[in-house]
Amino acid sequence: EVYMNQPSDKKSSKTVLVGMTGRLDSTVAAYLLKKQGYKVIGVTLMMMDRELIELTEEEKEENKNKKVEPEYEVTGTCYIEDLKHVQNICEQLDIGFYAIDAKKRYQDLVTDYIVSARLSGIDFNPCVACNQVKVEILLEKAEVLKADFISTGHYAKIFTNHQNGECSLLSANDQDYDQSFFLSALSKDQLKKILLPFGDIRRIEVEKIAKSLNLNLPFKKTEKKKLCFMDDKRLGYFVEKRSPESLREGGTIVDYEENITHGEHKGIHLYKPGDTSLIDADGTHLDKEFQVLYNDPRSQIVYITKKKEIFWNRLTLSNCNFDEKSDISKPIPAFIMIYPSEEKVECTLTVREGRNALVEVHTLQKGLLNYNKMVTLLSSNKIGAKILGSGVIKSFHHYERGIWKVFPDPIELREDEEPERGKPSEIMEF
Repeated sequence: EVYMNQPSDKKSSKTVLVGMTGRLDSTVAAYLLKKQGYKVIGVTLMMMDRELIELTEEEKEENKNKKVEPEYEVTGTCYIEDLKHVQNICEQLDIGFYAIDAKKRYQDLVTDYIVSARLSGIDFNPCVACNQVKVEILLEKAEVLKADFISTGHYAKIFTNHQNGECSLLSANDQDYDQSFFLSALSKDQLKKILLPFGDIRRIEVEKIAKSLNLNLPFKKTEKKKLCFMDDKRLGYFVEKRSPESLREGGTIVDYEENITHGEHKGIHLYKPGDTSLIDADGTHLDKEFQVLYNDPRSQIVYITKKKEIFWNRLTLSNCNFDEKSDISKPIPAFIMIYPSEEKVECTLTVREGRNALVEVHTLQKGLLNYNKMVTLLSSNKIGAKILGSGVIKSFHHYERGIWKVFPDPIELREDEEPERGKPSEIMEF
């Protein structure tokens, strides 16, 4: 099967805009598309300025005998280091070049949401939103330049059914670098205009092509499935630079099981579920066995726990994005991907009214989740699996042998008293 949107004999008359970063993948994507006969134009999107955050006095004291950078950069992995470098690459590939200032758009649709999520104590996946922004801007520019397609260096496939013209997003052949997760919120109309050259190519082959081009490209191994900002230990300070002090209320840190206060904090934006090595507002280190359980924005309480055995086998999702033509009248067998680098878990998907859904996994899962976390649903865990859609976690819980187990204590119900599926229930919340 050939996973391209157009027959090969028509490529010479088609123009494609390629999102260029000056790094390996986008450069090889542009090279391959030109080699296939497309007229290629490189477009670089300037998403944000370099952010320098000074170390705190405590960190300066801790690091005074260590070789550390005096300031800390927050840029995300999409930051363009050197615009002139990207332009030089385009010149050497003999393709056109444009640079677009997309900072305001990026701030409105990505950065501000990161800040809002942290202030609310919930999750937000900037990479999914970031790629939506990139695609939207590239498509708008394509219309202005009368281009037929856009392209990126993502490792994913777009399959076109030539009988009805419908497009589907599929996972890439190279599962270690598969990035279909990051494109899972794109619409079918958008997919029709996108070319992804790396759907059938392994990353190691892309590296070989890049080396043959002699374009001074960075060859360090990048973490292709790492989410920008989300695991950044100093993201709290990033949030403080972009929010008024009135929105960053202090509060208490409370042991969820014992209901004992373990100190004060300066804002829930400094904590997220799963965080360890916790420090209170006075700089006191909490017991190393504690981790953040969840944040309550109503009371400004950061709940912590020493409990490690946290399980779930049901999720309720909101803001779902599913194929409108899918048969949702009955449960759908699927696989769920909670995090791009994690194993896909077999599940049953039941779509409810509005943009809500219930996901029941077939095997009990261990781990702490966060509200509003983005998940992707796939048709299988094999190469070329179809992306069924995506959604964000509204609640998660554990149901086993007629008992609802909501962290930290089980709530016992008879089997016939099980709450109606897909509807929120008080016992399903913390």
